[in-house]
Amino acid sequence: SAWLSTTLWSQGQSGRAEELARTALRQAGASGDSCALAAAHVSLALVAASRGERERNEQEYRLALAAAREGGDRVQECRIHANLSSRALENGDYRQSITEAELALGTGLGHRFFSALALTNKAEAHLRLGQLADAREALADAAVIYEALGTLHSSLVHLLYGELYRQRGDMVRARSCLEQARSLAEEGDDAHAVVFALAEL
Repeated sequence: SAWLSTTLWSQGQSGRAEELARTALRQAGASGDSCALAAAHVSLALVAASRGERERNEQEYRLALAAAREGGDRVQECRIHANLSSRALENGDYRQSITEAELALGTGLGHRFFSALALTNKAEAHLRLGQLADAREALADAAVIYEALGTLHSSLVHLLYGELYRQRGDMVRARSCLEQARSLAEEGDDAHAVVFALAEL
């Protein structure tokens, strides 16, 4: 239920996502499974973020992190730190975003998808700080992982390359990257990435 909730959230279906996340939380509580509890709290954190409930979002992430640590779930730890990195970006705390991204990379133990997410967050934070060389390095590492995974989530990499080229004044390459990001996001049914791409275009 928790993972399906996350899928629905990525499609912009926050109401249905919350229903499933609450179901997952009840099931996890009944089973006593810390790893399932962590996943349920992450799902609730995502729903809270989409509704602008910042305090609830942070609370759910902290509960998720505690449960993941208790259950020894390193994949969830990586996921949570990557998501906290995203949260710090949204709050404009770019140095904290980089710190959380590095924590995700340190706990990921080779989990490529969440490592790629952490790298894209790290790249964006470096972009916001004007550290273009560091941003490009993190993006290149993320692109290698996404290419290996063959995932449509690489739209985020193209979005950030678009921003990188825009900051360098190369508007032709920037637009090309943003168009590719929009196409991948639409194909992957990622409502959030589609909105970002359209906003940049």
